[in-house]
Amino acid sequence: MAIGTPTAHVTFSDNTDLAAYTVTSATYTVGRVYFLFVQNRKATTPDTPTISGGPTWTQIATVLWNTIAAPTRRIAMFVGVPTSNYTGTLAVDYGGATQANCQVLVTEYATGVDLITPYKSTNVKTGIVDTAASSIIITYDNAFASTDNTAFAGLGLPTSSVSILPRTNWTELAENGSGESTRTETQYRQANDTAASGSSSDASAQRWGGIALEIVASVA
Repeated sequence: MAIGTPTAHVTFSDNTDLAAYTVTSATYTVGRVYFLFVQNRKATTPDTPTISGGPTWTQIATVLWNTIAAPTRRIAMFVGVPTSNYTGTLAVDYGGATQANCQVLVTEYATGVDLITPYKSTNVKTGIVDTAASSIIITYDNAFASTDNTAFAGLGLPTSSVSILPRTNWTELAENGSGESTRTETQYRQANDTAASGSSSDASAQRWGGIALEIVASVA
């Protein structure tokens, strides 16, 4: 089955120093798949969030970066597949540890994604550029398992002053910048690919973090 075009479902940012953030209310519908990409900032080693509200949210991958030696940013990707319809907020909880800010981008796949195995676990790929560069490329470890499967990625920058440009033949879903020197972006391609990538809008040199997925098409 062909995977339907994904849509930006929620775009959220809060620059308040908090240990838990309440994400904008939205509807999460049975039969659809949601990917939640989150970035947080902290002066030393940002903490890993848990997500609650609506579907059960399962962490796919997380990356500490900017820099590897002394990280001040964390990105994480979660997936949620509702078993009942839900309208309400989500909670991003850092277990009592205060963060400097939080950005969340939720993507909805309404049709065509396998509800049992919505992403290929052997083709989850994380990437870091630890020295300043104008772009990032995250190369998948494996060829896509089916020509019906598609590509999806979330990227982060430690700045709010430039935009992220998606990879050629990819489409940006959402982008969120803040005054807390953080920018978060999601993008997709309705086809197989060998890599995900992004570049800064003014070719300025930045550090980068990213997570790329292979989205699995339903066989029904």
